[in-house]
Amino acid sequence: MKRTDRQNYLRMQRLLYYRMAIAGFLLLIAAYVHFHQFPSVQRHILLVVAIAYMLFIPLQWIFIRRISSLDTGLAVQFVGDLLLVAVLVFASGGVGSPFAFLFGLIVVAVGTQAPPLLTIAIAVLASVAYLCSVYTYAWYSGSILEVSATLLILLQTSALFLVGGVMAALARHHERLQRQSRQA
Repeated sequence: MKRTDRQNYLRMQRLLYYRMAIAGFLLLIAAYVHFHQFPSVQRHILLVVAIAYMLFIPLQWIFIRRISSLDTGLAVQFVGDLLLVAVLVFASGGVGSPFAFLFGLIVVAVGTQAPPLLTIAIAVLASVAYLCSVYTYAWYSGSILEVSATLLILLQTSALFLVGGVMAALARHHERLQRQSRQA
């Protein structure tokens, strides 16, 4: 294994450990604080997704051992996180979910680890996942979104795009500094 492949593997392995700890912590918070408030169907959805996510982690582990591309490994890990957060937002009330801010944290985390194009792609996917979870919850609950909820949705998606753009610019600047460092 080449030195850069080994470094990429160790980097993705550390990221996987941190993500496992954070996801477990979030699922415990959701279970302890909000689980009794959820309707029974949403409880079942949350349990199935939590189990599926925990089963998805070993698959990610196998995947990062088999590939040497850092970008592909990061994309697989962060898309899994987006799916988990989307289900948390759906299960915890859609627009009023306390977990909606996690989409922004995922975009920030991607911006610190990934190249600019992947950062923008994850920001777009985070916006789509947020919109899908919010509108699916509104459809499921049979409620019509009020003007204030629509403005909150617009603000959230705009913030995700803004954070994605800023993090992509920072990632591009970081890439340029690394390239200059290698050339020196």
